[in-house]
Amino acid sequence: MPLFNQLSSLLKICRSAVLNALFPISCLNCRKPKIFLCSNCLKQIQITNKIIHSTSTLHDLTNPELPGFRGIIAACDYHQSKILKKAIQLFKYKRIKKIGETLGKLMQKRIKQFLRQNNKPWIIVPLPLHRRKMLARGFNQNDILARACFTNLKFNITLLLNKQNPLKRVKYTGTQTKLTGLKRIANVQKVFAIIDAKAVANKNIIIIDDIATTGATLKEAAQTLLKAGAGQVWGFVLARD
Repeated sequence: MPLFNQLSSLLKICRSAVLNALFPISCLNCRKPKIFLCSNCLKQIQITNKIIHSTSTLHDLTNPELPGFRGIIAACDYHQSKILKKAIQLFKYKRIKKIGETLGKLMQKRIKQFLRQNNKPWIIVPLPLHRRKMLARGFNQNDILARACFTNLKFNITLLLNKQNPLKRVKYTGTQTKLTGLKRIANVQKVFAIIDAKAVANKNIIIIDDIATTGATLKEAAQTLLKAGAGQVWGFVLARD
């Protein structure tokens, strides 16, 4: 087994060396070598202090019957930065996971402010992908963002990643990007289920997603958690569309 692990590590190193030789890494904006997004270009992406309570489609994200969903915290505005747009596209659709780690650190700047103002125990739940989409993409971008954002923060945080995630996507919906607002809402109805009610009962939860457009998916996830007994629920996204 140790020999197998050594060979596996060696293969990964060789593969990385070949890829770097064929496709040299450089900043996606200024082309500075050996980094996907340099610190100078990262500074050009503005952090917002927005909390979303309504969208053009959902005029009230909260539900009177389930009042625990408080809103969506946004780190950035998708349309205010060409650098951010490109970074998200490369991360999600070109599968460059390292960019996600950088974007997660960008989210960290925003969430620190929120956690200082709401200093209590929080459970972090990345929005899960359906098994089919997970197999196609190879990773859940929300897991990567959550890990990069919340690891080593000096707050009372519990990260529930991968198989620890108490939320499961039980219905395959395909992409939301080409759907209108009302169709997006219909498309995500009853797509989530709870697989570990004890992990969410009476807990304060922050759901992680990459982009919020109508807020429909986050609202559906929040309602699923609240019906399972969660306390206070917030959405937290890298960017508001």
